[in-house]
Amino acid sequence: MREGWNKPKGFKWDSFKNSDGATLRYGHVSPKDKNNTKGTIIILPGFRETAEKYFETINDFLDRGYAVWIMDWRGQGGSERYLPNEPQKAHCEDFDAHIRDLEQFVDKIVKYDKDKPLLINAHSMGGHITLRYLHDNKNKIDGAIVNAPMLDINTGALPSSASKLIAKHAVNSGKATKYVPGGKDWEDAYFKGNKCTTSPTRFKLAGNIFRNNPKLQLGDATYGWLHEAYKSMDILNDEDYLKEIDTPILMLVPKQDEIVSIPAQERAAKLMPKCEIMPLDGAKHESWLEADDIRNLILKKADRFLRTFERKKKLAKNFDKNASKQSSKNNIPPQSLKKLFKYPNGNNPPPPC
Repeated sequence: MREGWNKPKGFKWDSFKNSDGATLRYGHVSPKDKNNTKGTIIILPGFRETAEKYFETINDFLDRGYAVWIMDWRGQGGSERYLPNEPQKAHCEDFDAHIRDLEQFVDKIVKYDKDKPLLINAHSMGGHITLRYLHDNKNKIDGAIVNAPMLDINTGALPSSASKLIAKHAVNSGKATKYVPGGKDWEDAYFKGNKCTTSPTRFKLAGNIFRNNPKLQLGDATYGWLHEAYKSMDILNDEDYLKEIDTPILMLVPKQDEIVSIPAQERAAKLMPKCEIMPLDGAKHESWLEADDIRNLILKKADRFLRTFERKKKLAKNFDKNASKQSSKNNIPPQSLKKLFKYPNGNNPPPPC
């Protein structure tokens, strides 16, 4: 593990204005050998997180030859908060706005080689938004790794349905910007009893980020955030909706997760046609902050997942190159050649007899 999670060499911060006029922070970095980059990975943090927590993971992907881009969602990290006079409150006015921000980030901000894989690595709330983005934006992302995607929230003894009604009533009563019961501003936490990781070292390093950067600190959720989260989860959990998410997905499911629902993740994985599930025994919610033995398993699995896209892109590139040579040899215009290989239903050509 890199001591202190040092900022990756060459990492650059920047920002952009979203469609609502809010300023969102992002960062990016490329491997030393830019000419041989294997592809681009977009990292999308979870609820209350900040990009700095992913420096170690960014370095892992850099070591594997990938360029990396990461964005702080509006309302957290280094991005503009929803409530400037109460910046500690984790608030949201519409999850659809997060999806629009991601669309803008992918379409207008992220620079990537279109001949190489474009992938997403997302956590929890970031995974939730990613799945909704993949549903609405077909064929833009080659594949995604999602850890503990937020399909439902663990509410302890209180049924989720009751929590949903309470949040809705609070918002309708004008309390959208109030903390949920027990909610408070950020405060330092103890490792014992934490729900995030079994690694004391990574737990401490994550805490140091917020201790040393008060502007990154964020407290608990407001009723407004919770209400909007439930509305978005209702959309995502629809059976037909999940079946339409056909991007290849590797879903990491920490088996000791107490923050989001494991059964909801398992159900979704079965419904999405190209989703592979990876149970992580002994892991808590934040798998990328877990102990080395768990992270090493994740990285090994991720390597295999990523290689499938490298091969596909290479095959496609080789096909285009060979087709171009063949068309020149036979004096066939490239556009005409493309038509020869175009099938009305989009399927592959039939095999030779």
